[in-house]
Amino acid sequence: MVVFAVISCFQNLYSQKGHNYADTTEFVKGSGLVFDHLSENQIENLSLLGKIWGFLKYYHPSIAEGRLNWDYELFRILPAYIKAVKQDERDHMLTNWINGLGSVEVCKKCNEVVKNEILKPDLDWISGNQLTDSLKAILNFVKLNRHQGKSFYIETIPRVGNPNILNEKPYQQFIYPDVGYRLLGLFRYWNIIQYWFPDRHLIGEDWKKVLTEFIPKFINVKNEMEYWNISQQLIARIHDSHANLLSSSPEWNNRFGKYFPPVMVSFVENNPVVSVVVKDTLALLSNIHRGDVIKKVSGKNVSDIIMERLPNLPASNYKAQLRDLCFQLLVSKDSITDITIERDGKQIDCKLHHFALSKWSDWYRYDFPYQKDSSFFFISPGTGYINLGTIKKNQIDSVFKALKNSNGLIIDNRQYPGEFVLYQIAEKLNPQPTPFVIFPVCNLNYPGSFSVGKPFSAGRKNTDYYKGKVVILVNENTQSSGEFNSMAFRTAPNAVVMGSTTAGADGNVTNFFYMPGGIFTRFSGIGILYPDGKETQRVGIVPDIEVKRTIKGIKEGRDELVEKAVEFINSGTTF
Repeated sequence: MVVFAVISCFQNLYSQKGHNYADTTEFVKGSGLVFDHLSENQIENLSLLGKIWGFLKYYHPSIAEGRLNWDYELFRILPAYIKAVKQDERDHMLTNWINGLGSVEVCKKCNEVVKNEILKPDLDWISGNQLTDSLKAILNFVKLNRHQGKSFYIETIPRVGNPNILNEKPYQQFIYPDVGYRLLGLFRYWNIIQYWFPDRHLIGEDWKKVLTEFIPKFINVKNEMEYWNISQQLIARIHDSHANLLSSSPEWNNRFGKYFPPVMVSFVENNPVVSVVVKDTLALLSNIHRGDVIKKVSGKNVSDIIMERLPNLPASNYKAQLRDLCFQLLVSKDSITDITIERDGKQIDCKLHHFALSKWSDWYRYDFPYQKDSSFFFISPGTGYINLGTIKKNQIDSVFKALKNSNGLIIDNRQYPGEFVLYQIAEKLNPQPTPFVIFPVCNLNYPGSFSVGKPFSAGRKNTDYYKGKVVILVNENTQSSGEFNSMAFRTAPNAVVMGSTTAGADGNVTNFFYMPGGIFTRFSGIGILYPDGKETQRVGIVPDIEVKRTIKGIKEGRDELVEKAVEFINSGTTF
């Protein structure tokens, strides 16, 4: 039954008077908790504590105003709390804890009804059967009289509305945090998502059950790599292509190895296919060519590698997970790797020769030269081509003067936009302002609640708008700002989206916040919906005309999406 032992100098378990936030050195060397064993009852109790700790962090005025070191308060209550067996004992301890945090004044402006709310706070657990009436009463009182506005831990970005996470200490002194700090990391991340992630409802499972599931996982990890891996798996469960685990640790960043292949791969026809040759000499030495299908790596089937790595691939949808897998599939800890490829229906065993990577640009290549080197040109007679990855704001007027009598325009949105030219281009494409997006944003007065405002429009009144066909090219590399651009350009009268479904991570990013051990992460901070309320997160931008790459096209060095776009523009058909 006993699960935590505490170093003797920390045996004063808890003072109901609380501790001033300036108390910063007590746990600087560790939480003092040592794990021995964990029962199912204790897992459930810890899950409840994680929910209450986060609720109080954002709702209780004393905590939200930063009067207490809330991280350390968790360490103070844990040793006694973890020993509680009966529900009455546990809830009595929690009630006394909350009563000792400081008074909560009656709030006359804490409205229960939120204007234009589309996502309510997930607080039904407070009214569940697992809590005593006295604990429910005090939690509900805090809820009804909660902190209002910016807090010590959260603010919103002006004119945008995405949450900005504040004052989350990284505790970088711990490469491998002890069990108390690991639980702190779990509770911290889980509650940030619970209250500030606008796409919580799209996670696809009960987020509260995820908390319970990960408690033993965070407790049982044995070293820093296991801790990083389990943290990555937690982050992956929100299914957001903006989210990932980042660290300055060479061990984490080189976990797959430091040797890179002489080729890049893309998932085509459901297989990883060599799409770009980066180092010609090494590729020739390795007997590997464009269009080769990777079947095995170091004797392991690619299908098994996919299943093994999916839990550690944070992304909004399966296509984006496969996209990200391509960047690590052939990375190795050795300079030579055994691989099996398929070429023209035959399987061939090869020795893949790698090189040590000094910087990303030494390896990463675009599929076609014009995706890197050109911002605008006529890709065929009468058909213009704009590359959103390189086009500049100061080019837009001259580009559309050149396009004035053209048949059509291809806007290549398969790489991240270099400059935010959405409104400048939309003004040229649209005859009048056209709504294209609404934003669910968080409510600082009611954590966990999200509301929408009026739609944003693309374009302006313009009788001299572009009259040719417009084809917007997208694929799994189209993400965030690229997806946002696609939504706006799609409103033009003669526009279609062509290609394959995008990454499904739209909207401004809530940038980096820390977990113990100096690791950090982020997430999509505002929701992105079409004006009719349809989702884009996880769904992506679904093309009007689906066009996918083929292995044959890769072998022949063709850009099949551009070819189809030119064909569509030159045809007499409209979408």
